[in-house]
Amino acid sequence: MTDPAAPSDTDTPEDIEQEVELTELPPDVPLAKLVILLNRSPEGEAGITFTVQGNVVSGHLVSGLRYFKHVRDKLSASGFEWLYDEQIEHYQSVATDELHFERELVRTKFVHLLNVTIYEGTQQIRLDAWRGRLDQVTGWSLGMLDRTPLTDD
Repeated sequence: MTDPAAPSDTDTPEDIEQEVELTELPPDVPLAKLVILLNRSPEGEAGITFTVQGNVVSGHLVSGLRYFKHVRDKLSASGFEWLYDEQIEHYQSVATDELHFERELVRTKFVHLLNVTIYEGTQQIRLDAWRGRLDQVTGWSLGMLDRTPLTDD
């Protein structure tokens, strides 16, 4: 079965722009564009800090491909590494496919982080990997959170 949202060989940029309605765009287009750029550069990463449901989540924003390969490798000792083969194939195609940017904006739904710290009140929770919904991010900043006190240098 083919994906009806997949671009056809005859799609022009104008066709694609007409298909993408403003209501389909993610709530934070600049963040979605950063996620898309990393999905197209699977080995890239960016330090980032999010606010999600009142908590602060800070880590390295990575591509979906890198995230799922990392999680798969963690599961390899238990024999369950095959669980993420489909996601890995999907993100491999995203990295190599020249989808039109507007269409990718509509499709991008998740952010993927490695080396994560979640700040919940005064508690810090450290995680190896974290995946969250893009539409649940209420704020973000480039750079990982550092709780080291600032000096007057």
